[in-house]
Amino acid sequence: MMNINIPHFLYVLFRSYKPRGNLKGEDELCCEFAQTCVSLTLEGSLKGIWFHVGNENTNTRGMNSKLQALGRIPGVPDYVFINKSKTIFLEFKSPTGKQTPNQMAFEAWCLEIGISYFIIRSIEQAIKILQDNKFLDDNIDT
Repeated sequence: MMNINIPHFLYVLFRSYKPRGNLKGEDELCCEFAQTCVSLTLEGSLKGIWFHVGNENTNTRGMNSKLQALGRIPGVPDYVFINKSKTIFLEFKSPTGKQTPNQMAFEAWCLEIGISYFIIRSIEQAIKILQDNKFLDDNIDT
């Protein structure tokens, strides 16, 4: 286990985070994965910074235009993991879920410039990818 100093605001945020609503499919999988990442971060096992990209469409009048003007890129994956030597993108899909054309274009862009991009269909698969890419030790059991 890595001994890391978690910024206080993250500790407070993570400790108080509770999923709300009736989640299904990819949303449920992402929420479960986020909870796993929170636990791994708080115990100091996750070696890097991670975050979810809130890239969903919104029905709020003008919000989509505003977000596009601010630089939102359609097709950006669900999660980004960064450490001092690597960046990886994780796109979560249900067992039958398919990428959108924008997601396929973003994946091609990543592969063209040498950034790792993975389509994830289970928490176990995500953990294995984090281990393989040195964001977690091989002996982490979730």
